[in-house]
Amino acid sequence: MEKVKETENIIKAKNLRAEIVWHLGKTGETTQDALSVHGIPPNNLLKCLLLVDKQHKPLIVMVTGDQRIDFGKVEKLFGLRKLRLASGEEMMEILGREQGEVAPIGLPEAIPVVIDRRVLAQEFVIGSAGSKFAGLKINPSDILKCREAFVEEVGEMAGEDVEVKTHTALHVLKGAVQKVLGAKLTTGVYVNGNDGRLTVQFNRKPTVEEISRIENEANACVKRNQEVNVFEMDRKEAELKFGDIIYDAFPVPSHITRLKIAHIEGWNINCCNKTHTRTTGEVGKIKIDDFRFRPAKEILEISFKVG
Repeated sequence: MEKVKETENIIKAKNLRAEIVWHLGKTGETTQDALSVHGIPPNNLLKCLLLVDKQHKPLIVMVTGDQRIDFGKVEKLFGLRKLRLASGEEMMEILGREQGEVAPIGLPEAIPVVIDRRVLAQEFVIGSAGSKFAGLKINPSDILKCREAFVEEVGEMAGEDVEVKTHTALHVLKGAVQKVLGAKLTTGVYVNGNDGRLTVQFNRKPTVEEISRIENEANACVKRNQEVNVFEMDRKEAELKFGDIIYDAFPVPSHITRLKIAHIEGWNINCCNKTHTRTTGEVGKIKIDDFRFRPAKEILEISFKVG
C-alpha cells in the first residue's frame, strides 16, 4: 500500500480537503466496480485516464463517471493525432501503475493533465487513492492545488447503457477473434464509454486482412441479433458442463460457488458478472480502430469503438 501512503502524505502536506476511503476485498478497478463499492452517483466518480497518441506522447484526462472522453476534441485542443487509451503495459511503463491505481494527485509533472469542467462543478469526487482497494474522496478544486492542469470541456455524457453495450461487444468480439484466429484465452479487458479493448493470448502478429475479418465477423453477429443469454449456475456443475472455456486468464476467487455466465449460442460463452444487452443487435456497429501485438508476452490487444 505504498502508493496509498504517498497519497496520504500529499493530503497532509497540501492541507487538502480529502480522505482515503478503503474498500478492502472489493475492487474499484472499473467504472461499474467503483460505483458499486462507493454507492455514489456517476457524476461523483472521478476517472483518471492515461492516453497516448500516435507518437506515444502521454496525456492524462480526468472526467466524471457519467462521461466519456471526446477524443476528437482533445486531439484538436492539443494538436495530437490518433489518441487512444493506454494499454496496461503502457500504464506500467509511464506511470508505474495499473488500471484502478491512478490517483488524481501526485501525478508526474512532465505529463500534461486535462480536467473536464464538469469535474470541478461537483461538491466532491471519489477517484483512486493509488490502489484498486482504496478511493480518494476529494474536493475537485483541491486537485488544482497539487499541480497545474488544463480545464476544458473534453467529456461527453456516456450513460450506463453505453458501457453495457460496450461490455457486451467484448463478448461479440471475443467470438470473432476465436473464429478467425483460434485465440481462446482472454488476458485483459477494458471499457470506458463506447471505447473498449480486448486482450487475448496469441503467438504472432495478425495480418491486416485477419483484423478486417474479425471486424466483419463481429458485425455479422451483431446483425444476426442473437440472444445474449445470462444465467447463474453452480460452479462445479458449470465446469462439468462447459469445461474451462468459461474462464479467462484472470481467475474467479475460490470462494465463489455460483457463477454468472453470459452465453451467445454458437459464438461465445464466458463467466461474467457484468450487465449485458438482451441481444447482440443492441450493441450497434463495432469498429476496430487499433491493434497491437506484444511478442515478449505473446498477447494481442484489439481496441474498438461501439457506435
